[in-house]
Amino acid sequence: MADLFLGYHEGEALALSAASLQRHFACFGSSGSGKTVVSKVLIEELARNKIPVIAFDPQGDIASLALLETEEKLAPYKLPPHILQSYSENVEVYIWTPASTRGIPLSLNPFNFKVSKLSTLKRKSASSGMLLKTSPP
Repeated sequence: MADLFLGYHEGEALALSAASLQRHFACFGSSGSGKTVVSKVLIEELARNKIPVIAFDPQGDIASLALLETEEKLAPYKLPPHILQSYSENVEVYIWTPASTRGIPLSLNPFNFKVSKLSTLKRKSASSGMLLKTSPP
C-alpha cells in the first residue's frame, strides 16, 4: 500500500503507511487541538490514493474537501505539485446531507416503505421491525 503524505516536520517529509489504517479511523481531542486538520489531511491522502472514505461530519468542516485550492494558495505550504494534480484527477467528493435539502439528501421514511411484493410472513416481520431470513426457493 501507498504512503500517505502528511506534511513536513522539521523540514523532512512526514508520511504514514496506508496499511496502518486497515479498518477505521477516529480522531478525538479537545477543542482547537487540530482534529479537523489531521482528519482532512488523512482523508485527502486516502482519497488521492484511491482508498474510499466515508466521513461523518456533523459540523460540516470536512465538506470543504470538495473545493480544490489553487497552486498559488498552496505555495506557502510547499506542497509538491503532483499531489494537487493527483487529487484533482483521482478524487470525487459526494456530500450526503441527512435532514437537509443541501447536498445529496439522505433519508428513509419508514412509513413509505413498499412491502407489497413481500410474502405475508415477510410483510408482518418487516412491519414489526424484524426481517426473517428464509432459504431460497
